[in-house]
Amino acid sequence: MTRGAPPSAPRSGPPRRDRPRRPRRRLSAAAPAAGLALLLCGCGAQGKALVAGPAATASAPVRLWPDLPAPERPTGRPDPPAPDRVPHMPAVPGGDIRALSALAVVHAEVAAHPGVVTGGDGMYADTARRITACARIGAPGCPLREPRFHDLTGNGKDEMIVGFEDRPDGGSAADASLGLRAYTLDHGVAVRILSTHVRPLSVEVAGREVIVREPAELPGYENRSVYAWDADLRGMTLHREEIRRVRPATPPAG
Repeated sequence: MTRGAPPSAPRSGPPRRDRPRRPRRRLSAAAPAAGLALLLCGCGAQGKALVAGPAATASAPVRLWPDLPAPERPTGRPDPPAPDRVPHMPAVPGGDIRALSALAVVHAEVAAHPGVVTGGDGMYADTARRITACARIGAPGCPLREPRFHDLTGNGKDEMIVGFEDRPDGGSAADASLGLRAYTLDHGVAVRILSTHVRPLSVEVAGREVIVREPAELPGYENRSVYAWDADLRGMTLHREEIRRVRPATPPAG
């Protein structure tokens, strides 16, 4: 899992492997016919059929330059990566990640990777110093936020989501990004499944997806990144990335 040079480099999450393809929806043969019938007719007051007009014609995709040579595709299944285990952390009894201290987890990662400023363990030196000095989340100067717990892997158990302010050495809060990490338990041992840096308008969880909204470079637009669990790669991967038009706020009347 990688991170670009903070914070001016492009946003990065886990290594950008091939994005998973969306599964095709399976529909019964009766479903299209039923939908077409509803479009083509209705019932009047006397029970007579009313014609609703011609149905819209579906537009099939047209392939451009079909003679272009196709690139080679990787074959087989990807080898699952080794678990990104949090170093020097004891196993959690009972398999409940809520019993794990988010502060202890990040402390352990900082201690195991001193001076690392890029990659999954990267953070600014000043951030590392502030985390090391932090005795309690919420204490003055502590960059960590309270952890949040949601089931991200679909196994029925919560994962732990951690955020911390990553400020450049000598920088202000306006220069800071948010270090975003998520952890699960693998046989009771804490394993990191997401590490990225963002400058978010919001961070949300919908279902089992982590959704990050960030300002886009174009006025009136925002970036929307969706991270989802990939069972083969054993981590949260960048599942979708979009640039969306944002409607301007309506000024108050009067």
